[in-house]
Amino acid sequence: MDLDVNIVNALAKHLGVDADIIIAQPLNTEVLVSDTTQKFLICTGKNTRPKAFVLISAKNTPVAIKSGYEKLCGLAERIGPELAKNLLMPLAVAESNGLTYSISRYHPPLSNKFLVKELDFWKVRRPIINWVIGIARATKTIANKQEIEQHFMQPLLALSQAESIKSRHQKIILEAVEAIKNERWQPSFVCAHNDLWWGNVLTSKQHQFVLVDWDGVLLKGFAFYDLVRAASSFELKKTAFKKALQQYCSIMECNELQAKYYLISAIAYLHSDLGGWQYERFITLLEYCMDYLQEQA
Repeated sequence: MDLDVNIVNALAKHLGVDADIIIAQPLNTEVLVSDTTQKFLICTGKNTRPKAFVLISAKNTPVAIKSGYEKLCGLAERIGPELAKNLLMPLAVAESNGLTYSISRYHPPLSNKFLVKELDFWKVRRPIINWVIGIARATKTIANKQEIEQHFMQPLLALSQAESIKSRHQKIILEAVEAIKNERWQPSFVCAHNDLWWGNVLTSKQHQFVLVDWDGVLLKGFAFYDLVRAASSFELKKTAFKKALQQYCSIMECNELQAKYYLISAIAYLHSDLGGWQYERFITLLEYCMDYLQEQA
């Protein structure tokens, strides 16, 4: 699929080149994320090195790019400039032919070649974990009774009745519900990326890394989910994870059992609106995240 003339002209303006030398290379969305957002690498003339990256909303979610950008701006405001420097802010967000789109400067992805991948992981692993902990420290807010009912209790109870939930996970769910009822656990919110794995991390000469794919960001999100997703994706060693978990627990003023309550609550909230997710994929994610925390803690 070719880019329409409005997007091409916008690219030419932001890159400072003539529109007739813009070359758009479609990306295979399955390699990045399982959605129908259109993705393009942008080159200019004979220079095959990418200059920009374009996202275009799918027809069934025409304002998704604009919505994600608004969430990103809200997050940047909440976390402050030091943490916000690791957010890839678009050069432009606009609408063309009824679909919203964004233009961003190109940043190289982490390599998927074994030796280079190991080096890339080594460079960004600790900064990513520190960033997640910093977000929790900067954005923790106590949930009120109505928020606890809507964002924790209802999703947890619904998940406890869902298909394919193993008994050991149901046990944690019901423990979390009882802990809320008996006021032994007072949940708090943190800002959350909600899909923090290495495929959504790009390299940056200035800031070590920048993060992309903000469609699922929650300004009132769930603690520990980003930590577990990032740690498992970047293959954080067990001793390093335990240290990070202790730091996170200290910020959230909770113990490791309550960290499991937070994690299953995040997954329960995801379950309440799966969107285009396949249910089998969701169950795999649930089991992987819960088992990872259990084994590494």
